[in-house]
Amino acid sequence: MGRYLYCVRPQSDSVQRAAVLFMKAKAEGVVEAGVAIAQMWFRGDFGLVDRSKGRHFLLEALEKENEFAAEVYLKKIIYGQDGFEVDLDKAVETLKLLVAQSDSPNFYYLLGLAYERQDNFAEALPWLEKAYEGGVKEATFDLALARSGGFTEDGYFADSDTYLEELAQLGEESEDGFATYLFADYVAGGYDDFDSEEEKAAAHQAIKEAMESALAWGASEAALFLGDAYYNASHGFKEDYKGAFSYYAKGAILGSAECYERMYEMVTAEEVEGYSDDFAANCAVEGARLGSEFLMRQVVGRYKSGQLTDWAAEIEQYYLPVVAAMDDEDLPDDDGRYDAYA
Repeated sequence: MGRYLYCVRPQSDSVQRAAVLFMKAKAEGVVEAGVAIAQMWFRGDFGLVDRSKGRHFLLEALEKENEFAAEVYLKKIIYGQDGFEVDLDKAVETLKLLVAQSDSPNFYYLLGLAYERQDNFAEALPWLEKAYEGGVKEATFDLALARSGGFTEDGYFADSDTYLEELAQLGEESEDGFATYLFADYVAGGYDDFDSEEEKAAAHQAIKEAMESALAWGASEAALFLGDAYYNASHGFKEDYKGAFSYYAKGAILGSAECYERMYEMVTAEEVEGYSDDFAANCAVEGARLGSEFLMRQVVGRYKSGQLTDWAAEIEQYYLPVVAAMDDEDLPDDDGRYDAYA
């Protein structure tokens, strides 16, 4: 029930009710509940992001050899999330042991993913095949990429035609939102190449339907695309700020930092009605939690001007250092002629 409330969020207090259920389940010995609590601390669902507490709950569950905890932990060291350092070698070695002991398709996927991020697509392919066959939708894009040979040393697709064919086929077959979005985005890239209005109208309709399907299947990237299309009146869409904002809101719910950025900018520019500056500030905090450097700057700027004091501990620990480091990178090399105060 806690997982349902947390993931679906049917009521405004669903997250709070989920937290109570997770705490109760953990007290009764459900190890997975501790992992859920860890994720809530990482995401700021208790009011503040606290990576120390998140790490504590996650590692506590990991010590009990819980598979769900292992999946969450391994994904964090594959991507470098929530303060965990990227360690692909450790991920590969750990997953080799796990797949020898378990038939979990999630472990197959993570091993394929770890190999992929090492640019070892030949080793990744069989594990991604097994993960996809086991029902892991996340593997769809990665499998299409591995089947086409991955990337060249210059960062191009090794075989773009095969990649697109696989992406279209696998995306439709699995109803995977991200794969469907990627194929639709490729089609959208050729929109301006059509000469006749009839061709453009047909392309517009195809793009819209594909993006709507991708969004329905959980792709926040499709929400961002549709929001931008309405905002900028591109790809045959008519300018509609209200419509754009509604798609950005859908993408934000799905965890898109970029959608939070767009919402923040529209509210502060007064391009939509009915939203306060407090709403914009909340967008900034949520987007910063998702890694938006732009919104980290906004959060830090507001904090330095006396706002967002309820999030002081989170801002000072996680965002001030990042923004300070970004500011240092922006400064030109000092050859004796640069005066920072000029």
